[in-house]
Amino acid sequence: MTSPAPFRITAPRRRRAALALFAVTAAAACESATSDGTGEDAADLGVDAKRQDAAGSGGTGSGGQTGGAGGTGGFGGPGGQSGGGQTGGGQTGGNGGDGGHGGTPGALIAAPAAPCELPSGPDARQADYDVEMGRFVARIQAYAACRKPGFMVFPQNAPELARLPGYLDFVAGIGKEDLYYGADADAEPTDAEQTREWEADLDLFTAAGKLVLSVDYPFTDEDVPDFDAETRARIDEGYRRAGAKGYAHYASVRNLGYPTVNPGHEPDARGAPVTTTAAVNDWLYLLQPPEDLERAEYVDLLSDQRFDLLVIDAEWDGEVLTGPELAAVHMNAGALVISYLSIGEAETYRAYWNPRWDANGDGRPDAGAPAWLGESNPDWPDNYKVRYWMPGWQALMLTRIDELIDAGFDGVYLDIIDAWECFDSGECRE
Repeated sequence: MTSPAPFRITAPRRRRAALALFAVTAAAACESATSDGTGEDAADLGVDAKRQDAAGSGGTGSGGQTGGAGGTGGFGGPGGQSGGGQTGGGQTGGNGGDGGHGGTPGALIAAPAAPCELPSGPDARQADYDVEMGRFVARIQAYAACRKPGFMVFPQNAPELARLPGYLDFVAGIGKEDLYYGADADAEPTDAEQTREWEADLDLFTAAGKLVLSVDYPFTDEDVPDFDAETRARIDEGYRRAGAKGYAHYASVRNLGYPTVNPGHEPDARGAPVTTTAAVNDWLYLLQPPEDLERAEYVDLLSDQRFDLLVIDAEWDGEVLTGPELAAVHMNAGALVISYLSIGEAETYRAYWNPRWDANGDGRPDAGAPAWLGESNPDWPDNYKVRYWMPGWQALMLTRIDELIDAGFDGVYLDIIDAWECFDSGECRE
């Protein structure tokens, strides 16, 4: 058996992930603006349209975010925002399950005009980099809702996108790495100011009734956990601080290849099957299963877990797990099962990759490669930057969503969301 490909979860570069404050471009305004019920269009909100404070008072009009059930607004997607609708000065977003509702009319981040179709059209970017990423996430949720109502979307990292009006309508929650340990180096505490900035953005998710999945890397070994006294103190601190904020926390080795059960923080004994994010208290993050396991043994390993939510890679040895395999995990583990998917970089070990795109392996796309493909990541040569706003790349990722839904996954865990920063800083070439 060929060992699984080396799946990668990015170790986020430590940097201030602040949103640039600038007016909405004419193209973005044309695409997203509709009246919000107060007589003021989203295009007229200027700089304020790209900000949304913790009180929920900005962005979509005078209403901000409110609890309670909403009406029918937006595209009418069946996912629904857990915990209540969102009001925008007279127009109210619909309320449903955990998947995210169809969006608030006039919001900067909204469902596309034809949410159930694969995207097409010009490759040119239509809005700022952060907005384009937010709209990509919204497109994924809206498309998935056409196939499987309630399908959950969890972006990983880039919590600052919660400030984009409408973004929270399309996500069931967020994953955040290195919140307390690991941003600079494994087992090292994350800078206190950085943690406070991230928590402020994560609080926007919890205030909207969304699930926050935090994960720390407190172990000195990146492959196998060691529970010595110092490590246990770091683990305990992470769980304590995350618990105080209402986050579901997990501590793992960096390579995410060991199903870590942390002493003193074991998952509860299995009760009723978990079907909503409101019932999630703990979670497992496992992308590289032990190499000595056969496929059936791996399915058994997942089935034996007692965590409320499992984030795993959809593939084993290059093939997506089957419907019967996922059904066995659901039946025995009783957990939500979420698939990892990188949408900010292309991975050469995926079935969609064509070796002719970079035949000489120099890290630069060859003639004939898709327009969306950029250069390889120097830190991870098997990963290539992508122009994530282009319809060709987005259509490719949506076909992956089809595969995940067909297999029986409950949702998707989107990685490299912070790719927008690479282009915004000029590090990545458009």
